[in-house]
Amino acid sequence: MTLTPATMPSAYEIDAWRRIREWKDEPPSRPSGFSRLVQRPFHRAGDAVLNLPWVGGLVERTFEGLVGVLSDAARYTVRPAAVWQRAGRKTGREVTAAEHLRALPLETIDALLRPLPRKYFSLAAVEGAGTGFLGVWGIPADIMAVVGLNLRAVGEYATTCGFDIEREPERLFAMHLLTLAGSVDPGDRAAEFAELDDLAGKLAGRHAWHDLEKQVFFTVLRRIAKMLGVRITRAKIAQILPAVGLAAAGSFNALYTRRVCRAAFFLYRERLLVEKYGADPGVF
Repeated sequence: MTLTPATMPSAYEIDAWRRIREWKDEPPSRPSGFSRLVQRPFHRAGDAVLNLPWVGGLVERTFEGLVGVLSDAARYTVRPAAVWQRAGRKTGREVTAAEHLRALPLETIDALLRPLPRKYFSLAAVEGAGTGFLGVWGIPADIMAVVGLNLRAVGEYATTCGFDIEREPERLFAMHLLTLAGSVDPGDRAAEFAELDDLAGKLAGRHAWHDLEKQVFFTVLRRIAKMLGVRITRAKIAQILPAVGLAAAGSFNALYTRRVCRAAFFLYRERLLVEKYGADPGVF
C-alpha cells in the first residue's frame, strides 16, 4: 500500500503549528518547585568554580570526550526498521521506508513519539544519580554519558518523523538541538534557532553536501563540543556541593533530557509540516 500526504492541513496540524510557534517564543527557562531549587546553585556555583585554575583541565577533558561522542555516528542511530515496524503495527499500514512515515497524519506521528520522553527521562535520572557518587571527577564521564543518551533520543525523534539521522547535515541539526536545550541566555537561544532554521531550510531543499561543507562539519562539531562542554560543566559543577550533589546530578540530567526531548518534539514536527505543505499550515 502506497501512502500519500494530505493536500491540505488538518485542524490538528494547524493547532500543532500554533503550539510550535508558542514554544519558540517562550522564555528559555521556566523552572518551578524542586527544579528551581536544583537549578539555582548551578549557575552561581558554576560561574565561581569555572574560574578556579584546576577546572580548566576538567573542561578540556570534557571537550575532548565530547568531540569523540559527537563525531561517533553510531551514537545517533536507532534501527529504522524497528521504528517502521512499530509504526506499521500502530497504523495497520505498510511502513517500510522513511517517506512512509513522513506521509502519515501528524496525529499518528505524535502517538509514536508519546512514549519517548518518559523512556529517556528515566534513563537520564538513573545515569546521573550513578555518576553523582563520583563528585567533581565524575563530571566529564557524566557529561559524555548524558550527551550520548540525548543523541540517541534525538535520533529516535528524527527517525520516527522520517528523517535520516545518519546524514552529516542531520547530525549537525541534532548537535545544534543539544546546544539549544542547554541555552539559558535569550541571545544564545536566538542564535541556535537561527542556525537550526538555516539548516532546516537547506535540508528541506535537499541541499547538496559538498566536500567543503564536510570539512566545515568537523569545525562546527568542535565548536559545539566546546560550547556544550562549558555550558553543561557550569551546571554540573553543583555536584561538588555535598548537600545537593547526588540529587543535583540526577535532576540535572533529567531536566536537560526533558529540554532535549521537548525541542526534538517541536522542531522535527515543524520540519515535517513545512516539508509536507511548503509553508506554515496556519496560512491555509
